Amino acid sequence: MTSADATLPGLEGLTEEEFARLKESNKLVASSLPEPCKSWLLGERLFVEFLGVGDNGPDVDERKNHVVMRVLFATYHGTWKGVRISMDMLPDEDLEDFSSGLEIHDVYSIGQLNETWFPGEYYVKLIEFDEASRRCRQQFSFTFKQTTTLGDFIGLGYERKFAQSFVFVIKGLAWKGCRDFITQFYYWLVEDGFIDPLEADCAVPLYNLIGYVYRYGGTKVAMPVDKGGWRKGYSRVEKEGMGYPQTE
Repeated sequence: MTSADATLPGLEGLTEEEFARLKESNKLVASSLPEPCKSWLLGERLFVEFLGVGDNGPDVDERKNHVVMRVLFATYHGTWKGVRISMDMLPDEDLEDFSSGLEIHDVYSIGQLNETWFPGEYYVKLIEFDEASRRCRQQFSFTFKQTTTLGDFIGLGYERKFAQSFVFVIKGLAWKGCRDFITQFYYWLVEDGFIDPLEADCAVPLYNLIGYVYRYGGTKVAMPVDKGGWRKGYSRVEKEGMGYPQTE
């Protein structure tokens, strides 16, 4: 059999093997997304979500968010209603391939003095819900200016080279860098005409919103965008007002 279950609309072109892999995987490396999925049309809004990294509850002292992008499909594909796109830390089982025989210390010490670095990976997660993620502390939405496919969207990261070779910086017990990645993603989405630069409800750019930690219960604390890094191939776009720490 060369196609997925015909009773599920929107899955045309997927083989049984591809369909099974999508159902079994919590998330996929973006470059491994099956080709038929790349033609799936996205809806009208892009959501930037600030996820909590602790338990839900008023007594949790949250000192960071994990920031991701979420987009609904224009029509459902099987039981999938949308997709979450993120830069996450590389799983432990993939570190051997990443290090290519180097000592772990050598791999992690490619950044600035006294900073420890950890490799990231560009992921796509198909989702079966159309509301905010369960751990979402705050979300902001931006309107697409043009018809966009999932392949167009994730492909921007590879075309502009900010999705490859990303590394997180480890400070204390926290890993930093997801807001850096999302800031660069947003910059290119605006620059290349994918989205309106102003948030749909409060009419300000993401740069005005990303420099905070959003906590359970609706409070927020100012925190400039922590920088991750790129091992090769990309130079961060950094301009005044983008949310990065100001230097003298």
